[in-house]
Amino acid sequence: GPKVLEVKEEGSVINMEGLQKVSMKNGCWEMVWRDNAPAGSIVCALDIPETVRRNEASLKSGRMYMSFPVWTVEGLIEKQKYKQLMEEKAVNFLEEKENELLKMKTTSNPILKALHYRNAAESVEKYYCLGMNRVAEIPSDNDVVPIQGNLMLCRKGTIWTKDDKALFGEHVLLGVASISASQLLP
Repeated sequence: GPKVLEVKEEGSVINMEGLQKVSMKNGCWEMVWRDNAPAGSIVCALDIPETVRRNEASLKSGRMYMSFPVWTVEGLIEKQKYKQLMEEKAVNFLEEKENELLKMKTTSNPILKALHYRNAAESVEKYYCLGMNRVAEIPSDNDVVPIQGNLMLCRKGTIWTKDDKALFGEHVLLGVASISASQLLP
């Protein structure tokens, strides 16, 4: 269940009125993990009592969340191997595409031109079917820090809030969060 998150230092923003403190209250955090999944998330929540403005941008008062992916060492190693395999396949498909386009350009036979164009298009389709956008989310060793036991926390996460107009609130992305190993020490 949720745990208390102690706010060590208020945030700040510089606007046309100078340095403004950003109060954060009622911090909590929780680790969420689906059964048999190699990764989960640490979700932190804070209340922002007053709207904060900087020029045209504003952070409305209310609940703000930060999410950081968390992996087991074993799960991360397994997915990194998978990522490497997918990246190798992606390179091969893109090389196949370029080779087929070169063959298409260098032949004068219209039937061979069509065949090489189709082969290039097939290589592009295979590339997109790999799902490289999902594979890109698998962190490298430099993108994680150890936190406890065999758990690794991603250095980058997201900051978001909820649109309270919907029943369960749609997530509204506010930005990115980053963390260093020194910030995790007591």
